[in-house]
Amino acid sequence: MPNQDHLTLPLAGRRPTAAARLVRGVYLATPLFALADLVLGINVRTPFFDATPVLKWVYYLAAFAAGLIVWKWPTLTAHIGFVESGLNIALTVLSIGLAYTRLAAGAEDLAVPSPFTAESVAALPVAAVILILSYVASQAEMSRARWRDG
Repeated sequence: MPNQDHLTLPLAGRRPTAAARLVRGVYLATPLFALADLVLGINVRTPFFDATPVLKWVYYLAAFAAGLIVWKWPTLTAHIGFVESGLNIALTVLSIGLAYTRLAAGAEDLAVPSPFTAESVAALPVAAVILILSYVASQAEMSRARWRDG
C-alpha cells in the first residue's frame, strides 16, 4: 500500500464523530437524492437548479465524488464538508437571487414561468438544513482537531 502521509490531517487515527458520519452519509446518499429527483421529481439537494439542469447533474456527480473521497480517506471529511457546504450555500443564495431577478424582470410578461415552484420552495428548507448541518459539523470538527492537537 502506498504511503498516504500527505493525506493525513490532524484527525488521523481518531474514530469519526457522529457529525463526520452524518456528512459522509449525506454525500454517499447522493445517488438516492438524484434518483428521487429523476424518477419522482423531488429535488431536495439542489433546489432552484432546475432552471440549469446541467449544473444540477454536475453538482450531483461532484457530491457523490466527494462521498467516495471521504469514504476512502475519512480524515478529509471535515475539510471537504466545510468547503462543499460553504460553496453550496453561496450557490443556493445566488440561484435564488438570480431566479428572483429574472422573475421581477419578466413580471409584466405572463409567459415567463416562475422559477419558484411549490416543489422548489418546499425543498429549500430541507436543503438548507442539510447544508447548515454539514457546514457547522465540519467547522466544529476542524475546531476540535485544532484544539486537541494544539
